[in-house]
Amino acid sequence: MHSGSDKSTAIRRIVERHRIPAYLAVPYEIFIRAYRVRFLRFFLKRFFRECRPEGMIFVIGSYNSGTTIIKNAIAAHPDVASAPIEGDRLTTALCSFEEGGWPRGMYGNCVRIHAQRKTGEVSAKRFFSDLRPWLRDGKQFLEKSISNTVRIPALRKAFPGARFICVTRNPEAVANGIARRSRPQGLAAKILDADRYPKSFLYRQWIMFYRLVVDDIDNALNDIYFCSYEKFVESPHTQLEGIFEHIGLKKPECAFSRDLLRVGDISIFIHNRKAASTTFAPDQVDDLRLMISDIEKDL
Repeated sequence: MHSGSDKSTAIRRIVERHRIPAYLAVPYEIFIRAYRVRFLRFFLKRFFRECRPEGMIFVIGSYNSGTTIIKNAIAAHPDVASAPIEGDRLTTALCSFEEGGWPRGMYGNCVRIHAQRKTGEVSAKRFFSDLRPWLRDGKQFLEKSISNTVRIPALRKAFPGARFICVTRNPEAVANGIARRSRPQGLAAKILDADRYPKSFLYRQWIMFYRLVVDDIDNALNDIYFCSYEKFVESPHTQLEGIFEHIGLKKPECAFSRDLLRVGDISIFIHNRKAASTTFAPDQVDDLRLMISDIEKDL
């Protein structure tokens, strides 16, 4: 049973997450949780009409790399719509690769990941059908699921002209963040023979994510933009300029002061700025390749 304090904290977090009053945020949260259930989603989505976005934007990167805060900043643009949580929780068109007890540890399913990269496809029809509560006519749709990091070729095929924002972060900070927030479960814990993810596992996962993105770079398409989390939290308004230019959106009025980022009429608190590593993650491909190589040598 939750105490009154616990309930108040939970409601406050829900309000902060959705940035709407509590009397709207709580029912909305209940709807989202119900919508995650495939059986319920089949009926709930019937209350929303289908539409196609003007374009697709995917925020990708490693777990705990800052994808959520950067996604929220991009979604503040008046010409962008997005779902409140990861798309791979809301549609069967995407899989999370966390099955088998690997929360924030999809590297445990790396064999399956590489197999699906060769043969797997993404159904745009199913994606648009399932995400219809959040699609808006005349707006680009922003999707943020970590699993999308390993399926760029399939996403390109399903959504021609899609743009990708790859968020990089210092691997030590990423590994420490995952270790604090997630643990292997069930079969995964037995395979690892541990109740925590080993640091070597988390570093290899970081390598997997960014090596696949680098491998998927297509200079002719020029559709992947790299954004360093450390640089973003230091100067989010200037980093957004490059992101909006890559997406092809007119830059709205942006300002940043005292940890508060303002994008148009929306304000976003930039958390954990002081906790960000002083070692910036690379936002240039050659530097990223070098970091990957250096980490591999140390493992």
